[in-house]
Amino acid sequence: MRMVCWLGWVLFLFSTVFISLETMAASTVAIVPDSLAAVSWGPNRIDLFALGTDQAIWQTTWNGSAWSAWRSLGGTLTSAPSAVTWGPNRLDVFALDKDHGVSHSAWDGRQWSTWESLGGAFDFPPKAVSWGPNRLDVFAVGRDKALKHFGWDGKWQTENLKGLLASAPNAVAWGPNRLDVFALAEDHSLLHIAWDGQKWLPWELHGGSFALTPEAVSWGVHRFDVFAQGRDKTLEYLSWDGSWRTDNLGGALTSAPVAVTWGPDRLDVFALDKDHGVSHIAWDGRKWSWSAWEPLGGTFDSSLEVVSWGPERLDVFALGGNNVVSQVAWKGATWGPWRSLPPLGSK
Repeated sequence: MRMVCWLGWVLFLFSTVFISLETMAASTVAIVPDSLAAVSWGPNRIDLFALGTDQAIWQTTWNGSAWSAWRSLGGTLTSAPSAVTWGPNRLDVFALDKDHGVSHSAWDGRQWSTWESLGGAFDFPPKAVSWGPNRLDVFAVGRDKALKHFGWDGKWQTENLKGLLASAPNAVAWGPNRLDVFALAEDHSLLHIAWDGQKWLPWELHGGSFALTPEAVSWGVHRFDVFAQGRDKTLEYLSWDGSWRTDNLGGALTSAPVAVTWGPDRLDVFALDKDHGVSHIAWDGRKWSWSAWEPLGGTFDSSLEVVSWGPERLDVFALGGNNVVSQVAWKGATWGPWRSLPPLGSK
């Protein structure tokens, strides 16, 4: 009996020390600026990822009522993550590793896989999209400035799409077996390449002069919308619905824009303004017009992230100077207050 009690105390003390050390280690880790990535695979569900200063990817989850504590997914990564979902309770996360190759970890509904290397050598974070179940497409710009493509349909395949790119890519899928990829050229104009279901079309140049990585979204078949910060810090807009249209949406931006759609003919775009607060502009197809820019407040120095998990629902995330992620939400009528997520390392 004494031996059993003694072993019980040893196990208790060991677990207490281990948990304390784990908590202490987490509390010394900070979130790297410009590294947030959010995704939703169902109503009232958000998964938020970030790169930690320990070079691990960290995850926190909204389950409809509360945010979880941050959880380390491990790894030795050197870039912001790109997260994507191709079905309920399925997540895939990509980032550059210490060798600047693309690494991947997947959630299958029960557990996270170990990190696997897809290889390569890249200077910009990868971008991942999915156009259907068990389908992943990942894009990254190589050291030779060419666009590399990793495709998954049960096994990984790679190809070189060439080009001379000077920014991270952004990609969008507006339907099954359709992909459009955008990036900046060396002269900071906009480049575009498309997969039509059978082949990659030639690169096309859309002109302009932009400062930061473009953002692309789609709300319907044969429709996509592209946003980029101009050299004059205004928001430039390009749309495709069978032909190209362009517009200047004004503003005074100090960050790359992030955009999201929650339904047909609806677009919401966010960026930091000259006061480092969050500003928002929206397209409502029923009115056939863009709203005026509206300030949402806050003071941030890091780029934004946005996600929608359903009609009339928007969640915007920003990293504050105290290294705590703040969130503001639109629930169909008004914007809620800014709220802080649990800090990394909290229980």
